[in-house]
Amino acid sequence: MRHWILRRQLVIACAGAGKSERIINEAISNYQQKKRSLILTYTDCNQKQIIERISNALGAVPGEIAVKGWFTFLLEDMIRPYQSHILENRVGGLNFNETDPHKRNGYTIKGRSEKHPSGKYNHKHFVTDPGHKVHSTYLSKLACRIAEESKVTRKRGRRIIRFGSAAERLEEIYDTVFIDEVQDLVGWDFEVIKSLSASENLNIKCVGDFRQTIYQTANAQKHPKTNSDKRSRFNDLGFTEVSMNFSRRSVLEICEFSDLIHEGSGYPPTGSKVASPSICRENAKHIGVFAVNPKHFWAYQEHFNPTILRHSINSGVQYCVGRDAYNFGQAKGMTFARTLILPTEPQRMFLRGNRTPLDSGTTDKAVNAFYVASTRAQYSVAFLIDGLVSVKGVIMWTP
Repeated sequence: MRHWILRRQLVIACAGAGKSERIINEAISNYQQKKRSLILTYTDCNQKQIIERISNALGAVPGEIAVKGWFTFLLEDMIRPYQSHILENRVGGLNFNETDPHKRNGYTIKGRSEKHPSGKYNHKHFVTDPGHKVHSTYLSKLACRIAEESKVTRKRGRRIIRFGSAAERLEEIYDTVFIDEVQDLVGWDFEVIKSLSASENLNIKCVGDFRQTIYQTANAQKHPKTNSDKRSRFNDLGFTEVSMNFSRRSVLEICEFSDLIHEGSGYPPTGSKVASPSICRENAKHIGVFAVNPKHFWAYQEHFNPTILRHSINSGVQYCVGRDAYNFGQAKGMTFARTLILPTEPQRMFLRGNRTPLDSGTTDKAVNAFYVASTRAQYSVAFLIDGLVSVKGVIMWTP
């Protein structure tokens, strides 16, 4: 049993912990041991970075290491080889959905149910007509339905197990599957992981930080969707949780402040590997988390030249003209020496001691965006806010 548990790992990494580097190093170690790895990640940017870093380390990405996007993986490895179990025609590609493709003006479109009255699958539920492209909202669901319909029976020792043909095929090709940015998975994606977990020969290591969930793979209503629900689901699937709670990006003051944003959610305290001796004298003059009155903006900008982070392109336009400015979501994965955040009203309320508005949404997106914005800087984070600030560790700055 212990051996099986070690094959299922959920690594929760704080911002700046080096989670991608951990995946890359383990994949390279597998390669050196003549083992094969599949690395899955959600964003194109992260795929390119992983490929580039493996190439820099090994000269090129070897055949024993494959790097794919989550959607590409579902299409190439879970759907197309076995699509005949449900679909008659070959899947033509992916149709990206921003909303539920089966609803128009809030009403369900007739003829889009998953199955016909006869019990046969309805292809219009999963793919476009014409074009036969899979709706991104239902991509993982289709993969799961195909896995269910393609289940095979195998004898393992004295045990008889049943699992989808895709999982059987993957364990023949790879020894370990790494799933990066796992916080972006939602709903049916977890059923895909459950399907893969039926294989006892395939190592599955999921890496991410649910505190940084801003995007998601699908516009889905199926649970899990919240941070706590996702962690619980991994626990139900038998994953052992491992923490990477030391930031290699931010000084301790920033780490301690960012911990307050998800306080009470069960995350271990974040430490910092940015040691004082490694900080040059100039940067050491201004370290920590600060509140800056709008009337002092120009002075602060002149002193420290921080990168501006904002909720949207329409936020604080007068402060952003001619300066580097990024939306919270856009800044995810980035590192800056110093940042100046233009807080939203719920974030200002948090800084004044009332976190209720930040937690009032139906999802964790607002609180997660705040965490992402607060963890981009190496040396200092400043918030443009007037009046008193009562959150521990925030210093009022004056010229």
